[in-house]
Amino acid sequence: MDPFMRRSGLVSLAFHAAVLLAMLVALPSRAPLPDLKETEISMEFEAQPDQVQRAQTPAPTPAPAPVNRGRALGQLMQRALGGE
Repeated sequence: MDPFMRRSGLVSLAFHAAVLLAMLVALPSRAPLPDLKETEISMEFEAQPDQVQRAQTPAPTPAPAPVNRGRALGQLMQRALGGE
């Protein structure tokens, strides 16, 4: 190994160690945060919910329409490009 590289590595190591030591000494340590107390909350609901109005004969549930993704994408691209 080249002596210049070895000397540069040792100088770099010493410099980084000195900076780390200076930071440990100079920077204040952070005190632990105090414990938070949980607050108990009580709720009282005074109003009664309204009656739900339902249909006398429910409508049949329609089946979902099949999606043609290629066609839908083509239509979306036409709209984006300004053509109909």
